[in-house]
Parts: sequence; structure tokens; C-alpha cells
Amino acid sequence: MAPNDDLVHALIESTRNLSAKLAIIETTLEHFIEEFKREREAAGKYRHDLRDVIATLSGAVKTLSERVDEMRPDVADYRRKRDEAQGAAKLGKFMWSALVVIAGFVGALASRFLDVMMGRPPGP
Repeated sequence: MAPNDDLVHALIESTRNLSAKLAIIETTLEHFIEEFKREREAAGKYRHDLRDVIATLSGAVKTLSERVDEMRPDVADYRRKRDEAQGAAKLGKFMWSALVVIAGFVGALASRFLDVMMGRPPGP
């Protein structure tokens, strides 16, 4: 065999090895491209689902806001009635206190009147 034959065989072997490695790289790249496409599709579906969730939550918040706005007059009416009831309770306590004081005053006057009518001497 001639020295060039060894070189040719070495080049052929290197070319085969290089070709095999390029095939592996090509297969790996195809795998990465397919995986990237799947992930991109999954991310697109996730974004779409996320938009749906946000739209649903937005609608729920709007509905809740409307219901709260509807309840505000009821709450204001409740607070007004509660304040009226508390005021009435305070007025009732004041009136009972005034009644007791007036009754005591009338009782004292009646006692004094009876003492004078019966001729008893005035007390201390």
C-alpha cells in the first residue's frame, strides 16, 4: 500500500466519523426544535387559559362591586336605624330618670303638704 492510501483511508474514516457526528447533531437539533415547538404551544395555551381566568375574575369582581353598590343603601339604612335606636334608648333612660326625680319631688311635696295639713311640726 502506498502512503497516500493510508491518508485516503484516514480521510475517509474521518469523513465517516464526522458524518456520524453530524447525524447525531442533526437528530439532537430536530429533537430540540420539536421540544421547543411543544413548549411554545403549551406556553400559548397557558397564556390563553390565563387570559380566560383573568377575564372570569374581572367579571366576578365587577359583579361583586355591583352587589356591594346595591348593598350600600341597605347598610346606610341599617346604620341610621341603629343610631335612632341608640338615641331612643338614651332618651328613654333620661325620661325614666326625670320621672323618678319628679316623682321624688312630688312625693316630698306631698309629704310636706300632709305634714302641714295635719299640724305636725316641720322636720329638721
